[in-house]
Amino acid sequence: SIHTRLASLTSDDRFFVVQKDSTVCTIFNTLTGEKITDFPFTYKTIYDIPEYVTVSYDGKYFCASSENGMELFEIIDTTTTLLYTDTRDYQAAIFVPTQSDKLLLRVDSAIEIRQIPGFNLIQTLDISAEGATICNIDPASMSLLYYQNHALKVCKINDISETIFKIRSDQKTCKMYNNKLLTYGKGGISFDISPYLSY
Repeated sequence: SIHTRLASLTSDDRFFVVQKDSTVCTIFNTLTGEKITDFPFTYKTIYDIPEYVTVSYDGKYFCASSENGMELFEIIDTTTTLLYTDTRDYQAAIFVPTQSDKLLLRVDSAIEIRQIPGFNLIQTLDISAEGATICNIDPASMSLLYYQNHALKVCKINDISETIFKIRSDQKTCKMYNNKLLTYGKGGISFDISPYLSY
């Protein structure tokens, strides 16, 4: 009955949970329901949205971020190690689906993709002029959907500098799956953008 900021199943049958207003990540065995371990993190978000805490597909890495900075952890069995931390202004963090060694970040005036565990920069997109809100990474098409300047934009995760689709919209909370834009709530819609993609 408690809202969560993160509730994620990993490929090794673990369930990661971060409750609303909590700074503790709890890991459960999904086959038995038993608690495996939990660990604290520092950076608590001021918003109740899941993009600020994220776990990799294989459950090996966990990232907590906020406007005050971020912490990146490696998890092996029940041992948690802090790999990286800084105090930049983070607005989102998402591990790339099925690519546990890549982390997408909305930080300061850029969108970045970082290599894990070294936190080396792979790509960056300057958004200082217009800002941006990360919507999600489509796990089927491996495309990034983000909102910028009254429009939804799509780019491939391996080249975030090239926009392959753009549509006027104010749906900042839109998601994409298998090249379908999905809105929720009263009057939610599904729109297949496959015929309009420029690749």
